[in-house]
Amino acid sequence: MLIALSGTPGCGKTTAAEELEARGYQVHYLTGMIEGWGQFGPPDETGSVPVDVDELRDLLGTWAEGLRGVNVLDGHLSYLAPADAVLVLRADPDTIRKRLSSRNYPEGKVMENAEAEGISSVLIYALMEMKDRGREERVFERDITDLTPGECADWAVKMISALKGEDLKSLVRYRPGKVDWTEVISGWY
Repeated sequence: MLIALSGTPGCGKTTAAEELEARGYQVHYLTGMIEGWGQFGPPDETGSVPVDVDELRDLLGTWAEGLRGVNVLDGHLSYLAPADAVLVLRADPDTIRKRLSSRNYPEGKVMENAEAEGISSVLIYALMEMKDRGREERVFERDITDLTPGECADWAVKMISALKGEDLKSLVRYRPGKVDWTEVISGWY
């Protein structure tokens, strides 16, 4: 089983992935994988590497063929992998702004990512990707703004357990459409 742990940069996915790894889950970090493959351009000022999504999708497909057991792939583009499910972590766009500013991201990149969260960009791309595979019912979202990394990992563990048991009815409350940042971002303009 491959679970894509996705979300806008700054939402907390890597911190949650580290917590899952500490609990014994096989966690793979897409950023490191991309760097290791060395097939894409040099990083920009934020450390982001420009990628060709079609090429990345192909590389991830080949990589995933050798996986055994439950695996978690951390990365905002992790939904490009042939995942059994995508967990999209969501965080208040103002929180995204604060976190990325504290990482010294350029202001333009901070706003780009906060706006992307505000309009559900990662969620929409994940839905489109999974729809192409006939699996859009396996995309889930949760507002984790006020969750600790441990609580976020607890949620991921519960989702993995429900997915293993094909208990999709218990997962309905995390189907897309529950998180709405319209009021937050409308206050910016």
